[in-house]
Amino acid sequence: PTAEPGLFRFDLAPARPSGGTVLETESLGKSFGGKTLLSGLDLHVSRGDRIGIIGPNGCGKSTLLKMMAGRIVPDAGRVVVGHNVDLGFYDQELSSVSDHNTVIAEMGSVDPRATLGELRSFLGAFGFGEDLFDRQVGRLSGGERGRLSLMRLMKEGHNTLLLEEPTNHLDIRSRESLEESLRNYTGTMIVVSHDRRFLDKIVERLIVFPGPAEDAAGRLRLFDGNYAEWVRRRDQENRSAQIAPAATSRGPGAP
Repeated sequence: PTAEPGLFRFDLAPARPSGGTVLETESLGKSFGGKTLLSGLDLHVSRGDRIGIIGPNGCGKSTLLKMMAGRIVPDAGRVVVGHNVDLGFYDQELSSVSDHNTVIAEMGSVDPRATLGELRSFLGAFGFGEDLFDRQVGRLSGGERGRLSLMRLMKEGHNTLLLEEPTNHLDIRSRESLEESLRNYTGTMIVVSHDRRFLDKIVERLIVFPGPAEDAAGRLRLFDGNYAEWVRRRDQENRSAQIAPAATSRGPGAP
């Protein structure tokens, strides 16, 4: 058996630092089909913040990220992007790469000064063999297209990354490589993900959408900590909420 190949090297290096304030939302609100997704959201994102967005399916996580990226217009409030902020957006549909380009032409469009040999070496380091260099992007698998989209982000040198489910199309090796790179990334990051292990490794704050059973339409919660810490806090609060009514029903002085 051959030795297990090493991790791909995702070198996510900002081309320049952003200002201290990266992004702010002011009284941000959005609804779809009569359903309030979020309302009155005031958020301040500072340089170096690593924020995860979590919540049930269809609650508005991707909508919030796309409003931050300028892809969707809010119904109320506004998003203010800070000084020298270079936003890089990775979406679930992997729309940042062009179907009609070949793989090597796609990377050449991001780095026109690179030689053909440099592009081939870069692609090879990410598991793209010679048989894929001249393949059209539209014919790639989901995992190959995901890696190519991440390679674009690397070459573009963004100091702020907005990532929508970045591990969805990646195999285990690619996912571990991305985790390692994001841990070493010195810029600002906001990520939507259902991957709990991934969130625990890379985020330090959370934006939490309410669950379907909660009477909190549009009211988001901000939490300092990763996913595992949030689960512990949520479980403690749920236990406290169950104990309180029981104690009240027994009345004062009850045994």
